[in-house]
Amino acid sequence: MSQRSELLAERIVSGSCRVVLYGGGKTGRQAYTFLKDNAIDVYAFCDSNSSLWGQEIMDQTVCLKLEDLLQIRREVIFIITVAHRYYSEIIQRLEVHEGLSYIIWEDFSGSIAAKRWVYGTDRICNYTTKRIAIYTCITDGYDTYEEQKAIVPDSDYFLISDRPVRCSGSTQNINISEVVPDNIKAPKLQNRYCKMHGHAIFKQYEYSIYLDGNVRILQDISDYINLTNESGIAFYKHEVRDCIYDEGMAVMFLNKVDPHKIKLQLREYAEKGMPAKYGLLAGGAIFRNHKRNLGNQIMENWWREYIKWPTRDQISLMYVLWNMGIDVMDIGIVGGGKSRFQDSKIFWCEHLL
Repeated sequence: MSQRSELLAERIVSGSCRVVLYGGGKTGRQAYTFLKDNAIDVYAFCDSNSSLWGQEIMDQTVCLKLEDLLQIRREVIFIITVAHRYYSEIIQRLEVHEGLSYIIWEDFSGSIAAKRWVYGTDRICNYTTKRIAIYTCITDGYDTYEEQKAIVPDSDYFLISDRPVRCSGSTQNINISEVVPDNIKAPKLQNRYCKMHGHAIFKQYEYSIYLDGNVRILQDISDYINLTNESGIAFYKHEVRDCIYDEGMAVMFLNKVDPHKIKLQLREYAEKGMPAKYGLLAGGAIFRNHKRNLGNQIMENWWREYIKWPTRDQISLMYVLWNMGIDVMDIGIVGGGKSRFQDSKIFWCEHLL
C-alpha cells in the first residue's frame, strides 16, 4: 500500500475531512454501516447513476452528483465502494477534476490507520514496514526536484509538493493538501509544517529524514539515524555561526527576512533571558527517531514558535531548545560538528530562488 493511501486513511479516521462513499449500491451501504459502527461519519454518497441523485441511501444520508461536491473538494475524501471492475472508470472520472482525493475501500480497510482505529490500539504495525522515510517538501517553486540516485537501505523516498511532479517508481509524490491542515494556506508555512512534522506525517515509520530540496544524497546516510540519541533528533551544526543574534544580523544584512519582525523576535528572546552564543543548528537536514517523545515534543514546540515568528526557522529552534532546558550538545550532531559542506555523503546545491 502506498504512503498516500495511508495518509488519506489517517485523515479519514481522525475526522479531519468529509467522507464521501462513491457507490450507492450494496458495497457502499455495507461500507456505510461499517464506518458508522466504528464512529466514522459519512458526509454523503456519490454515484454515476443519475437516478440516485438526491435520494436518501441510508440514515438520511443522500446521494449527490460529483459536480455538487467540487466546491468543497479540498475537504472531501472519496472512498470508492463499487465492484472492482468499475474501479478504473471511477478513478478516471475523479482524476479529471484537480484536487480530488480518493482511496479504494480495500486500501482504506487494509491501512494501518484503519486497523489502529477499529481495534483501539496504536501498537499495530506492518511486518514489512520499512524503517526510514526520507522526504523533501517543495512549495511555490522554491526548488526544482531532482530524484535521489543513491540507495539507502530499508528506506522509502517521498516528495511532498503543492503542484504535480512526475516521479519515478522510486519516489512517491504526496500532494501537500493531504498532510497539511486546511487552515494553513501560505506556501512557506505549509513547507515548514511538513519540515517539522515528519513524526506525524510518517507515523508508520520508525524514523524519518527531512532534506531540503537542494540536498542530494551521494552515499548511504542511514547510519546518521543512530546519532539521534535520547533527544530523538540530529542536525548538522551551522557551519559559520553559533549564535541566534549573529544569525539575525546576517539575515538582515542579506535581506532574507523582514528586519522589523526579526528585531522584535530577538528582542523578545533577549528579554526572556536567551543568552548569546548558545549555539546554532542548520535546518536543511533533520534526522528523527519517532519513538523518542522528547524529539517529537521539540518538533511540535518548534512549529508553535515558528508560526509566532515566521522569520528564520533555525532561530526559533534554538530558542525552543533553550526554553526547554536542552543544550545543543544534548542533540545528536551529524559529522561531529564539522561543516555540512564537508560531508562526502551529501551534496548541497544552490537553492533555485
